[in-house]
Amino acid sequence: MRLHRLDEIIVEVHEDPDLQVLVLRGRGNTFCSGFDLDELLAEHTGQPVEKIHRDTDRDFVMGAAEAKEYGLIDEVISSRSAADMSGPITRAS
Repeated sequence: MRLHRLDEIIVEVHEDPDLQVLVLRGRGNTFCSGFDLDELLAEHTGQPVEKIHRDTDRDFVMGAAEAKEYGLIDEVISSRSAADMSGPITRAS
């Protein structure tokens, strides 16, 4: 059953201090509330929709540098002292 695997993944994420993001998704309207998450990810990452579809079909794990190269994140913060803690999180310019 898939829920058992989901439970395992959530435990792994919880126990990994370096992992702070987990994207849950499904095909069709599952987890997507009626919109195409592949299209949204393609638009924001610059990756082709077909690549997004292949990469998100099953477990796809990447490190911070890979996520930046893929276009999922803007910046990798290597230490807390490098983070701007002066105010709310804002969109990168």
